[in-house]
Amino acid sequence: MKKGFLILSLMVVMVASVVLVGCAKAPGASQPAGIPDEPAGAYPQPNPYWGLGYKPDGTQYQFAALAAHLKEEWQMTSATVCANGLKMSGADVDFHNANFVLDEQIAQIEAAIEKNVDAITINPVDSAGTAPAIDKCGQAGIPVFTLGVTSSSSYVTCNVAYDYAKQAASMGDVIVAQAEELGKHLYVYELWCPMSYSVCVDRSNAFNEAVKDNPLITVTQGPPCEALDDLAMNAIMDAFPAHPELNAICLEGGMYAGTKEALKALNRWYPVGNPDHVVWTGCDGFPVAVEASRDGYIDGIGLNSPWAVGDTAAKLVLNHVCLGESVPEKLWLPEEPVTPKNVGTSPYGGPMRWGFMLTEEPDLSKWPLLDMTKYGIETPTYTAK
Repeated sequence: MKKGFLILSLMVVMVASVVLVGCAKAPGASQPAGIPDEPAGAYPQPNPYWGLGYKPDGTQYQFAALAAHLKEEWQMTSATVCANGLKMSGADVDFHNANFVLDEQIAQIEAAIEKNVDAITINPVDSAGTAPAIDKCGQAGIPVFTLGVTSSSSYVTCNVAYDYAKQAASMGDVIVAQAEELGKHLYVYELWCPMSYSVCVDRSNAFNEAVKDNPLITVTQGPPCEALDDLAMNAIMDAFPAHPELNAICLEGGMYAGTKEALKALNRWYPVGNPDHVVWTGCDGFPVAVEASRDGYIDGIGLNSPWAVGDTAAKLVLNHVCLGESVPEKLWLPEEPVTPKNVGTSPYGGPMRWGFMLTEEPDLSKWPLLDMTKYGIETPTYTAK
């Protein structure tokens, strides 16, 4: 494990004490008769969830975990961690990938309704496009938990996320600070996540608001890159030769590997402090991002943990569905500044931060549960008779 590098993170958004009012207290559930023993070695230990996935009559709870797509590490991690957490309870979990096709995800939602599942977790492909299908879930009495991006449906039970507008504003602060420190004009190439995501609109608006009055900054918007590396790489490879004044990049989420490869191919890959360095910032602590930050190539990263989002969503589903506890409509996870002193530790009780985990242990089924109690999120537990 490599340590001793700085990731400039966003300031802690200590909203948990506000939004977690009424959140599950997670009392132990009594074990119905006939529950099988937990399969040896199947799940990380300790596993307080086993048994929660069984109803009082001994039948399993049925959950549907719907991923937007699995090509991007944030989406893959949040959806998979959540599904794995639900499986640790003993519940039956249907896991589906929409491959970023709206009609496919709508069909998956409707199939879950037809099956009369007990809850749905989802990374929506499209905030507005999924709303009618999620409305049907609410009308059928099926709770829906959204991860990161939410749907515009009024029937969403709970959205687990971060305050992305504040993240993006802090990314703008990084660009402003670098422009003023360097004393030169920064021509920023802004690359979007999917424009169908309301969170990406919020991020872009907040970033541009943070830099709009600075005479040293000009922002050019690139195409929507769906948070995918190959699209981001192609966009940068096209834009930088055509507009040689471009000397800064803002990534609205992910796309670090594509950015790195494009800058290398264009002979623009220089560390901070080099006169030819391209200033860049973005959201999320992807493996490539933390490695580049460690090596001094990135000016700032706003950390946004899909591990914490997926782990928390699973906790809330088990609390709400299996234990009957209330949950907030919106749960914004808090952050903390990352420094060389804390870069090797997780703020959520895990052995390391999520980008490191993907490198060290790519099998997400082996990741341990996080301890979120200091943020007011109790771990649902199970009490045998």
